[in-house]
Amino acid sequence: MSKTSRIHAPRRASPNQAHQGTANSPPDSRSLKLGQLLVSRGLVTEEDLSAALAAQQIESRYLGDILVDMECLDQTTLYAVLADQAGIPFVRLEPRYQDPMVAGILPFPMISKLRAIPLFKVEKTVTCAMDDPTDLERIKELSFATGCQVHGVYTTKDAIDAAIEARTGNLVQIAGLRTSGELSTHADMTQEEMYGWGGKEENVDAQDLSRSSVVVDLIDNLVVEALQVRASDIHLEPKARHLRVRFRIDGILTDRPSIPNGYKAAVLSRCKIMADMDIAERRVPQDGAFSMRFKGRRVDFRVSTFPTSHGEVIVIRILDRAGLKLELTNLGFPETLATEMRSVVNQPNGILLVTGPTGSGKTSTLYALLKELDSATKKIITLEDPVEYELKDITQGQTHPKAGFTFAKGLRSILRQDPDVIMVGEVRDGETAQIAIQASLTGHMVMSTLHTNSASAAVARLLDMGLEPFLMATSISGILAQRLVRSLCNNCKVPYYLTPEERESLGVEWPSGNENPQLYKAGGCIYCNNLGYRGRLGIFEFIKCDAEVESMIIRRISGKDLERAIIESRNHRTLRVDGLEKVEAGQTTLEEVLRVSMA
Repeated sequence: MSKTSRIHAPRRASPNQAHQGTANSPPDSRSLKLGQLLVSRGLVTEEDLSAALAAQQIESRYLGDILVDMECLDQTTLYAVLADQAGIPFVRLEPRYQDPMVAGILPFPMISKLRAIPLFKVEKTVTCAMDDPTDLERIKELSFATGCQVHGVYTTKDAIDAAIEARTGNLVQIAGLRTSGELSTHADMTQEEMYGWGGKEENVDAQDLSRSSVVVDLIDNLVVEALQVRASDIHLEPKARHLRVRFRIDGILTDRPSIPNGYKAAVLSRCKIMADMDIAERRVPQDGAFSMRFKGRRVDFRVSTFPTSHGEVIVIRILDRAGLKLELTNLGFPETLATEMRSVVNQPNGILLVTGPTGSGKTSTLYALLKELDSATKKIITLEDPVEYELKDITQGQTHPKAGFTFAKGLRSILRQDPDVIMVGEVRDGETAQIAIQASLTGHMVMSTLHTNSASAAVARLLDMGLEPFLMATSISGILAQRLVRSLCNNCKVPYYLTPEERESLGVEWPSGNENPQLYKAGGCIYCNNLGYRGRLGIFEFIKCDAEVESMIIRRISGKDLERAIIESRNHRTLRVDGLEKVEAGQTTLEEVLRVSMA
């Protein structure tokens, strides 16, 4: 908490007053100083209080802040005590306490400035959650802004920060702007008026409106909101009577408030202008890109359009380097598998294939593996389509199919650059696969991706491309299959046990051998945007190409037979087994693992 925080100010005791009191029975909490109250309730010790008071004299900070930083008590306990001391209710800020019809009563910049979250409105009184509801100046400003009497209740500073971070109301507010740029009050608006459903196209020039401050602010706020909720893509989908907005968060599309029909064409034009596209061309797909700075860092965006009967669908891919976790353990690799992967990529030659469908995190895994290599003593070159993230001390190239620079042609050129390690974005055809094998046989470590549903299916896919089995057997070092599952939010996950009927219908055998382990399901809180999940992690299956596997490849064994033979001959971890282990560990849910893996 900053020095300017006022959470204690109205009842702040000086250091020499903070622990005064009588030895009689404890008086009413409102008559006690904060230090006395905490000690009387057994929340901090006399020694902790003395140390905090000594630190306060040196640092000139609030006593409660110092005690929290000293880990003598948590923030929730501190604010609950402050609320009791002030005679003001304390709430845990959760979506169920917030009336969505009151979300637009305050402009988002004012919410951020005054750190007040509107909860509900009764007649002419609005209740707001604040980290200091005793701050009369803030209460006065809130009353002026809302035109209502404001009643403040306590919540923690962290809860306010999370609510502002996950705030989704500013898109609704921006979408409600009039052409004059003035903010409309949403408290008395119908859903049709608020979201633009049922509206008619306004008789305005889309190109002119796309440059107005209204539309510029709308797009800027839309992008910032997507970054705040960690979205990977923004989908703008024109419909007959509104512009549908969806964010892809942790791999799942979620609806956001729609944009009114009158702004549909202007918003789409604005996106095309930002991406340096031809706004007059609406008949064919276009691709573009733009960048912006967010919280001091650069974020890149790739933009794609697709013509439809109601207008152009625009998808904005967000490439936020700050959200990239280029560590094997952060991606969900068990330590034993991470060690094995490091051993494979540090071999002087061979091929490592990472398989899975689009969006399963294959490129992130390859990036994490490249970071495990010593780029100071090895020359590492990548060929990607496109380069998504820049890696330090690594030479990265990008294909240009229209210019004839394909993966196959690029891979031939890379071999003349004296590389030690080559990363190819994808093996798409037999020619690329053949050159990759030749590169591995001539003393290079090659890493690439392949679109197959399992590790064993990669062998059949390469055989279909026309590769010779004996060359595959001698060059492939390992095949990794992976999927992404959503991680449970640790703040709100709910423990439960399967019922006998559910156990029987699922027929799941748990890796631990426990017949009915404690599992967790998604809850929903302000920290995870009420989704129950926050972030993603991988589940993995790895086949190391030892002598036994090489023999089966040479015999042209099918993918299914290869997988069955490996499972029977060794303790092989399939995608399902790895996923179930993470379910038992409380990292994800059973539903997520069943959604992405096959039995």
